Amino acid sequence: MFNHIKKRQLSCPGKSKSCYLGIWFNNVQEQTAVWVANRNTPINDTSGVLSINPDGNLVLHHNYSTSPIWSTSFPLTRSNSTNVIAQLSNLANLVLILNSTKTVIWQSFDHATNTLIPYLRIGFDRRDNQSWILQSWKIDDDPGTGSYTLELSSSGKPQLFLYHQNLPLWRGGSWNDVNHVALSFNPLHKSLITWVVIQQSGFFNVFTWNNQKNQWNRYWSVPINQCDNYGTCGSNVLDVRNGGSGCLAWHGNLIDIQKLSDQGQDLFVRVDAVELANYNKKTKGLRGKKRIATILIASAVASIITLEEKKQSLKVITEATRNFGDENMLGQGGFGSVYKGCLANGQEIAVKRLSEHSGQGTEEFKTEVRLLVKLQHRNLVRLLGCCFEKEERMLVYEYLPNKSLDFFIFDEKRRSSLTWDKRFEIILGIARGRSTAFVGCAFSSLHDDPKTSFTKGMTVPKYTSPQSK
Repeated sequence: MFNHIKKRQLSCPGKSKSCYLGIWFNNVQEQTAVWVANRNTPINDTSGVLSINPDGNLVLHHNYSTSPIWSTSFPLTRSNSTNVIAQLSNLANLVLILNSTKTVIWQSFDHATNTLIPYLRIGFDRRDNQSWILQSWKIDDDPGTGSYTLELSSSGKPQLFLYHQNLPLWRGGSWNDVNHVALSFNPLHKSLITWVVIQQSGFFNVFTWNNQKNQWNRYWSVPINQCDNYGTCGSNVLDVRNGGSGCLAWHGNLIDIQKLSDQGQDLFVRVDAVELANYNKKTKGLRGKKRIATILIASAVASIITLEEKKQSLKVITEATRNFGDENMLGQGGFGSVYKGCLANGQEIAVKRLSEHSGQGTEEFKTEVRLLVKLQHRNLVRLLGCCFEKEERMLVYEYLPNKSLDFFIFDEKRRSSLTWDKRFEIILGIARGRSTAFVGCAFSSLHDDPKTSFTKGMTVPKYTSPQSK
């Protein structure tokens, strides 16, 4: 089924002089192992012999010694010990089978190393007291057990964790089941060579093989930023998300909580019923009215604070765009002009300088900024700031260096870089951005002006935030 993972051999990874019995990618020029048997007990040469011993177990030993270097160590009765065969399945699963009944008594899928391949699983089964984890290599040339582990925690509600030396490094979410939880994958395209691996650098990566360049291309990776690291934000911080996997109960402090605009789940906090009843009694009548007024005032103040936080000085923007020089102009339209700029900290920006003939006053401009601040999404161009000094009205956006989508689609050479998979990914990204701007938005006065662009290095399409009429 998977012809690209069929190679079982004794091999020395990289520049290492130590050899290991393993399963390797077959049609990949870059030597890549998906499973290693004797990862912590290497052989110093290529004289290893793999055989089934009188106990019916698969054993790796030197050809001049019967002392086992590695063994499956499965307990068998004497009657079954001579009725065992070893086989490498089409799924790249090394199995021991009772030949008479064709029963699998041991399999490499239950003893994964650092790689998740199709149909292999990580997780646990409380009923059978089994667990399946991934553990990184020590270094590139040494597949010995490293310091990073990916596993589903069986303590409390099951959660996917990446650990560094038994300390949580990254958390991937919770599961609803509590007795049998497993994570695996089945590729949609059998010809696509995919490598899902916990690397010794501490990253959980997904790679795909590029036949043209003969190299692995990274498709997905975590953690990707500081906030992905477990516990970075501390405790007692709310997580406000839309949709999700269900309820999750905490006992003690809330740890590692983030506010995300485009994914996640709602957070419901359970409180003591008696305390809640007493609180409701106190807030009735005049106190309740005062409380409502306080909330309204606080909301207005928060809106003003948000606007002030986004405000940038005319001097800073003028210096960043080199006094709005023609060499920095990115485009021009009825609304005004867009300039590329670079702030003092090195961050590149795109400045939308509205024309004095745009018909938009200062208050309308401030209202637009407040709306754009609330429209934050990974597929919407992010608003970084604004300026409304003197007669100027400017919006400061993140700079997208790879230009617009039409820059690729309508060019004979560039369009070849957009595979059908990438085009489908772009379509989904645009749809998500539009959905957030229109379906998931509480503002009705919007006009449709789509301009899709690429972000740095990745084809994650950005959709320009709609403006108020």
